[in-house]
Amino acid sequence: EVICRAAEVLAATTRKGDIVARLGGDEYLVAGPVPVGAAGEAQVRAAAERLLEAINRAQVTLEDGTAIPIRSSIGVAVTEAGDETVEDLVRRADAALYVAKRSGRQQVAWPGH
Repeated sequence: EVICRAAEVLAATTRKGDIVARLGGDEYLVAGPVPVGAAGEAQVRAAAERLLEAINRAQVTLEDGTAIPIRSSIGVAVTEAGDETVEDLVRRADAALYVAKRSGRQQVAWPGH
């Protein structure tokens, strides 16, 4: 139920043209176009913070009425010169995700930040 609820929140919080996909387990990918440069980075930062807030507000309610909060960490990456494959981008986002997790969870992290 938590995985389904997280997917619902992601779908409701992203833009119409964005792609939301479950990579496996409790990991999801959100992809979409953004402008190059500072404007694009600001847009991505705002979107990541919006997603983090929405997921961390979500919960699943058990049959007995117990509410289970959903928590998340987000790793962000944008395409860079030298990216040859989608896997390069996903690899950097995954590395950033683990930085967020090691840094206390429930936060957004960027590669190299």
